[in-house]
Amino acid sequence: MDNSSLTTVWSRAFFDELARLGVRNIALAPGSRSTPLVMACARDDRFKMWTHLDERSAGFFALGVGKYSRLPCAVITTSGTAAANLLPAVVEAHQSGTPLLLLTADRPALLRGTDSNQTINQVNLYGTYVKQYFETGEPVWRDLERIRNIACRAFWETQNPYSGPVHVNLAFEKPLEPQEPEVGFSKVQEPLSLLGQVGRSKARPLVNISPTEVSISYTETLKIKDMVAGSERGLIIAGGGLKNGGLAKELNNFSKKTGFPIIADPLSGVRFDPNGEGLKINRSHLICGHSELRHLLRPDLIVRIGSAPVSETVSGFVEACRDVSQLVISGGNNWDDHLGVSSHYVAVEEESLIRELNDLLKEERVVPGWKEEWQKFDKVIEGVLDANSERFFEGNIIRLIGEMVPPKTSLFVSNSMPVRDLDVFGPDRQDSLTVYGNRGASGIDGIVSSVAGIAGAGMSRVRDQTFSEEECDSSVVAILGDIAFCHDMNGLLTMAKYELNVLLVVINNDGGGIFHKLPIREYEPEFTSYFTTPHGLEFEAAAELYGIPYRKAADLHQLAEVFSGLIMEKGPKIIEIQVDRDQNWHCHREILLEVNKSIDELL
Repeated sequence: MDNSSLTTVWSRAFFDELARLGVRNIALAPGSRSTPLVMACARDDRFKMWTHLDERSAGFFALGVGKYSRLPCAVITTSGTAAANLLPAVVEAHQSGTPLLLLTADRPALLRGTDSNQTINQVNLYGTYVKQYFETGEPVWRDLERIRNIACRAFWETQNPYSGPVHVNLAFEKPLEPQEPEVGFSKVQEPLSLLGQVGRSKARPLVNISPTEVSISYTETLKIKDMVAGSERGLIIAGGGLKNGGLAKELNNFSKKTGFPIIADPLSGVRFDPNGEGLKINRSHLICGHSELRHLLRPDLIVRIGSAPVSETVSGFVEACRDVSQLVISGGNNWDDHLGVSSHYVAVEEESLIRELNDLLKEERVVPGWKEEWQKFDKVIEGVLDANSERFFEGNIIRLIGEMVPPKTSLFVSNSMPVRDLDVFGPDRQDSLTVYGNRGASGIDGIVSSVAGIAGAGMSRVRDQTFSEEECDSSVVAILGDIAFCHDMNGLLTMAKYELNVLLVVINNDGGGIFHKLPIREYEPEFTSYFTTPHGLEFEAAAELYGIPYRKAADLHQLAEVFSGLIMEKGPKIIEIQVDRDQNWHCHREILLEVNKSIDELL
């Protein structure tokens, strides 16, 4: 038996199976122990290879690919702390239900716990944050079918019955470099299986695993329909983290048939969908923050879809309605009711159940006055925001960018203030806009690399399926703060290297502006020193370092002009806007006072 080629044949069999299953993107950072894995896919033109200098950036890039494509990107690392650097991306993938395939190279098991170089215990390295862990052991000739089987199971686990990260730990002994098998190798007899060497015919996977269907009985569906039909003041809350596809259309149809208004999170896929005109409530954060409206607009049923919304006032409204019937429909991997207020919880794929309910609800219901009450206050608040639309602060920056993102271009909003400001001040667009964010664990790490992954996946789709860039939404506008930008500047290297069509809008308020929302702002000097942590940086030099075009905008008019010019250019671009944290906070407060005054006058 040709033992020198074992590692090569083993690794190629594993990646051949992944390619048959539909994996197309590979993210990696350089290392020695991962050589067999890298070489196996590098010489396979079915894969698009994305190289990174550090593993954390590679992990978040792979996360972005998964968010866009809903298919796992395989991320390869060498052994030791390289593998540990994937943990933040793994946590976000787990919390947000994003497919991700972690392939960590390892030293042989007998070296664990010794002074062997770059050797740590990688068994279950990511703990409960992965759906499944596979330990392949060192390559063995008789196990070629088994390694293909593991590839099938790992791929399947990233998506069924819900999406998430899966970890495969692969140990290798030297030599690590490719060793071609001897001539006539594929004709050898048992114990070496021909199926393990070359796989099934016609490019079929070794194991064709049927998707898991999570559903409820028709009887239970009828009970839910009766609950909905019996409500005269129902309210739909579409939370974040919902999958793209037909769910937005089904929810809008559900709203029309029931007469229930929709509060839609900016990351729900419903907020910026053109369907359902007149039933969506865009200013729910400000409505639910008004004490009298909480009582006036109290529903008799709340139907919640997906995870918690970004708005703390909407969550507060939900909590205040704990004595109201609340139906939660969630197909996620977490318990999407952290407030503990649901009266009915249905763990099922959201789109299919809403579609069934729409089929059962034959006629559109008209409940006089209910949705009109919500729309009346929504319109009044919109008027206040329009009257203040020329003020230069972060809310209007988000509003302007949200209006100017071209069709077929995606928007990514960072955590901290951008996603919150999009919720409060975001435009009422008449066309569809796909919005991404990392709201699983809501960290500000890995934002630039995640955006690169989304753009890269769009580019890869153009390459693989001969779609145009416009059809694939391969361009991304990302709005992020200065701290998030600083945290992940390594992602800029990926954007520049692959000429990804990304426009980064960096709102630089010189520190952590979100902390002004908290009572700790009254405690100086500690507030500035330990919370807002001003840094005094500007980012033109960072753009120059990576060779990325850079422009600076000093006001809204200049921002509109600069944005209009840069968005037409190919490749990565950066716009920096400097704002004053204190002034921004005062604008927020003053507009809130105006909103509340207008509401009071209407009551």
